[in-house]
Amino acid sequence: MKTYSVLYAEDVPHYAAVEIQADDTEHAITAARARHTGDLDFDSPDWENPILRRIVSIEDANCIGVAGDIPLDGQQLLTDSKVRDAIQNALECLGSTVVRPDAPADRTGSRVR
Repeated sequence: MKTYSVLYAEDVPHYAAVEIQADDTEHAITAARARHTGDLDFDSPDWENPILRRIVSIEDANCIGVAGDIPLDGQQLLTDSKVRDAIQNALECLGSTVVRPDAPADRTGSRVR
């Protein structure tokens, strides 16, 4: 039997509370967004509700990565490259099914895809 090292991760929400002054709801939202500048004290962790549980990596006995980035809770951490890949895949799927109205007709009279 082989031995593998597994690195797990999960994100724990942390909360910060502040009071703001505003004339109405729209201004309250604007003020709240402006207030979140990275200097808030997120000192209230919610240990009971972690999200994005995942296997970060699995390495064999030679420290060679054999697997990784495996979601464990149905949620997935989307990186820029994953978003780009998903968009590219969607565009490729659409490109093969969308009929352009300006496409020339083939000999049967159907529009070329």
